[in-house]
Amino acid sequence: MSGSRKALFAFVVVVLGVFGPLIVMPQASGRAANKIAIVVEHTNGGGPTNTECVPIPSTGTKAVLALTRSHFAFYTTSDPQFGRALCWLDGDGQVPPGCFGLLTDPFWGVSLQKPHHDPKEAAVGISSLHVAPKDVLYLQYATFPQPTPTKVSFRSVCRG
Repeated sequence: MSGSRKALFAFVVVVLGVFGPLIVMPQASGRAANKIAIVVEHTNGGGPTNTECVPIPSTGTKAVLALTRSHFAFYTTSDPQFGRALCWLDGDGQVPPGCFGLLTDPFWGVSLQKPHHDPKEAAVGISSLHVAPKDVLYLQYATFPQPTPTKVSFRSVCRG
């Protein structure tokens, strides 16, 4: 190997050694900056309230895409009014095609809490709902009319 090739090789090794970890490091590593809190509340179901801090892009994303980044298992179906409707999540609900059951059955409602605000019921479904960093996404299994979700702070879910 010639002297210039050795120098180039050494330069590449040094650059990769210094900057390589920064290139492959996940964007949301250990920081709460580009994350949302997901709160799954089993009001009329058999499970407890579960939470997870989920990394999202700095520009935000659709709620359904944030949910796919979580550990929660879920099923959706197409709904003409809301896009993707949440049928089954975290052990509660109905598996498609019979997503909604009777009008008196519990269903998955969606609420969103922006920083420094209270949770608000979403006017759109999870495939249309935009979530941004530091939002709290509430998914509540309850009968109609759904109660206001128990307010949870972003920091209590996404520590760091």
